[in-house]
Amino acid sequence: QHIGEGPWAGGSGGTGNAGLGGRAGPFRQDVGQDLVILTEEQQNEIPDEWHETAKKLADEAYAHRLQDLEMTAFDEKEYAAAREAVAGQIQAMRLVLQSHEAKERERAWLKQQMHGELDDTRIVDGIVGARNVYLRRGE
Repeated sequence: QHIGEGPWAGGSGGTGNAGLGGRAGPFRQDVGQDLVILTEEQQNEIPDEWHETAKKLADEAYAHRLQDLEMTAFDEKEYAAAREAVAGQIQAMRLVLQSHEAKERERAWLKQQMHGELDDTRIVDGIVGARNVYLRRGE
């Protein structure tokens, strides 16, 4: 379980802070636990040898992750550049798919029901005696 300054492995380009896209990668590790956040003074009190050890461990984790993915550092840089070029389109497609999934899960209104909420579009029909002027949520 990750306990650090953020819910991400790595840092924002460095090794001192957990964040996005650091040395260990942008892998989400948040499981709802309380995060321990160090103040600026506490961070400055950390000995340099600890930073060097952390950098070494981060480099090893990065190399191990690349090995798991069967990639070299060059491959990773090429992948990152290609992904960055289409990041906007990826985000747009995610939004479209999420919207579609939400719409599929959404229940529809069943019209011309005998009971439920009054259908505003059928008020005149109700005045002339129609009984099926209500809406209900359906599956």
